[in-house]
Amino acid sequence: MKDELQKERFLLRELARSAAGRQIPDLRELSPREVATLIHEFGVYQMELETQNEELRETRLALEETRDRYRELYDFAPVGFFTFGRTGEILEANLTGCALLGKTRGELLGSYFSEFLTREGGDDLYRHLGKVVETGERQVAEVVCPDGRSLRLESVADSSAGRGVVCRTAVTDITASRAAAASLRESEAVYHGLFADNHAVMLLIDPESGAIADANRAAAAYYGYPQEALQQMRIFDLHTLPPAKIREQMTLARSRGKRRFEFRHRLADGAERDVEVYSGPIRRGGRSLLYSIIHDITDRKQAEAALQEAKLGAEEASRAKSEFLANMSHEIRTPMTVFMAAIEHLLQIDHNPERRQLLGMAEQSAEWLRALIDDILDFSRIEARRVELEEEPFDLRALVQSTVELLSLQAQKKKLQLKMEISPAISPLVFGDPARLNQVLINLIGNAIKFTHRGEVRVGLQRDGDRLKFTVSDTGIGIPQAKRDLIFHSFSQADS
Repeated sequence: MKDELQKERFLLRELARSAAGRQIPDLRELSPREVATLIHEFGVYQMELETQNEELRETRLALEETRDRYRELYDFAPVGFFTFGRTGEILEANLTGCALLGKTRGELLGSYFSEFLTREGGDDLYRHLGKVVETGERQVAEVVCPDGRSLRLESVADSSAGRGVVCRTAVTDITASRAAAASLRESEAVYHGLFADNHAVMLLIDPESGAIADANRAAAAYYGYPQEALQQMRIFDLHTLPPAKIREQMTLARSRGKRRFEFRHRLADGAERDVEVYSGPIRRGGRSLLYSIIHDITDRKQAEAALQEAKLGAEEASRAKSEFLANMSHEIRTPMTVFMAAIEHLLQIDHNPERRQLLGMAEQSAEWLRALIDDILDFSRIEARRVELEEEPFDLRALVQSTVELLSLQAQKKKLQLKMEISPAISPLVFGDPARLNQVLINLIGNAIKFTHRGEVRVGLQRDGDRLKFTVSDTGIGIPQAKRDLIFHSFSQADS
């Protein structure tokens, strides 16, 4: 009975499906029970159709959502997507591609991509697309636009669209990346010129660990290590100083507190050399390093030491000479004093005019010789830096007047006027070294008379605040501006 009901229900369901297919059965042939069953099956089938319709509607909505998402991803991808025909006709383009060429999608569709390239770029495009279609493999090419931009094409062949073989192409503007690559190559060339190929010894050092991050060929040749081995070492391996001291110096270089250093470095053969190092911070590859430019100054240090030794020897010889001159001057002054006293005594007792003339000449020569000895003694004292100035009271007016009177004869012989002007504000009694002051005045006034051929020589003394100001002026040839410093040098004069 159960099997008959199932068979009957199956037949009725088939009748309902036939009815849905517009194959209407003859209801007169059906019993009332079969008609009721048929109506029930129609209701079940209607429910199934409604369920299927709902599933189809949901599937259609999901499909539309997926298609919209794909369109967004396609249109706003970071690269331009194009579909090309075999001759470069633009069949499809996303919004990025449109922006890349500065056109709307409507303006691009049906146009040819070669219109946006140089002549050479168009030829490269045709060869590229032909190779894609011919090989069926992914191909990459670069083309150039008239405005100088470089575009990278990455294409694959596709025949699934039902319109023959087309090329799906991703287009990327690589102008900036090419410029960056060129800049990087230029930077690398500069780096090689300034560092790697530089004839100066150069190191890059990690200040944290002391590791030698890089060393140029000149450094490898100087230290005697292979370049690769040197780049595996630490700066402590080259120094004679303890690591703590080296870290302290690196901290100074890193903070720019100090840029020049002097060290002793140890070479591969064990020799130690004096080096001068210029160091400072630099960034390379995101790392903070120290650059070090190293000069060997061993020969210079040795030369400086030899020069210092020679200087000390010369100073010692100069001191010995000065002591000899001082001693000699003292030794000569003793008999000179006796000699001059004898001449003075003879002048007092001998009134013979002829002998007195000879004695006067001898006395004058003795005075000159004593003055020469005094000059030698003074020079030796100055050279030995042992000049001592006396401080005693003396009549300043009388000293200046006597000095002028002493030199007035020389002025008269040249028919010059020798004038003296002393301010009334000058006190006659002062404290100082009258002998030294007399020497200075004689030299200044004597030189003025020597280099003046007509006119006058004027000696002045005025108060200048807490000081006294001596002036010697003349109407002579004067001293050229270029030689005014020269007259203060030893053994020099303006007319030499």
